[in-house]
Amino acid sequence: MAVIDVHNLSHAYNKKPVLKNVCFSVEKGRILGIIGKNGAGKSTTINVLNGFLFPNSGSVKVFGENSNELTADTRRRIGVLFEGHLLHNYMTLKEVANYTKSFFPQWDDETYNKLTLRLKLLDKQKISTLSCGQRSQVALALLLAQRAELLILDDFSMGLDPGYRRLFVETLKSYVQYHNTTVLITSHIIQDLEYLVDDILLLNKGEALFNGTLTSFMQSIARYKVLLVEPQVVNPEVLWFANDVFQVENELFILSRLALNELLGAFAALNIQVTQIKSIPMSLEDAFIGLTGKF
Repeated sequence: MAVIDVHNLSHAYNKKPVLKNVCFSVEKGRILGIIGKNGAGKSTTINVLNGFLFPNSGSVKVFGENSNELTADTRRRIGVLFEGHLLHNYMTLKEVANYTKSFFPQWDDETYNKLTLRLKLLDKQKISTLSCGQRSQVALALLLAQRAELLILDDFSMGLDPGYRRLFVETLKSYVQYHNTTVLITSHIIQDLEYLVDDILLLNKGEALFNGTLTSFMQSIARYKVLLVEPQVVNPEVLWFANDVFQVENELFILSRLALNELLGAFAALNIQVTQIKSIPMSLEDAFIGLTGKF
């Protein structure tokens, strides 16, 4: 049985569709990254999974239970980190740890202390005195110390500089691999997810454009540099096979689902003469922008 099983999930706000027949599942020990632009439906999906929203239609199950009927025992198996690292600012580190552990009988003091001491944080320090990066580490320590079987993280990277983002991702990756924890995570910093996730759910305007492994997603599209015989302005709209077209003099940079030999035939059919087409390295962010556009 999958830890998360979503089938034909649809939801709307004031009759405006946000999610349209979205299907995905997360198996035990897998890390799923949900990517999409603002308004694509990422946070709505997380709110439905947590039972904060009732879906208009579809089936949403977590550990085999309907997400809007989760029992207290099942909720203890789920750790959630909300966008912005929401914490009790008036508490000290010791107080927030004692408060949180009262809800989780499997609480692990060693995990919490290890992560906070790493940054030389003191029990008597108040949350309100911490930097954004320090708060993120405390939030992660509180999350991991719950020893939850499923972690749900919504845009963990908000406000973090590159160093704290890397610390967060490395700590999380090490922990979930050691404990075989299941994770669902969203972030607008796509390169962080590329290092972390096993699977990708790409949402665009409420629909799932892709649902599968990160490896298969990266193999489904390629980035090319196309050298034209002579400088000419190529209308991107005629390149039906290309995404995210960018031209510099007689060089075209495109993303396409076509193989290299198929591209040669496609350009020939359009009477666009090229001297060379070369595959070039592509990141997850390149693929994401190529499929969803820059704006």
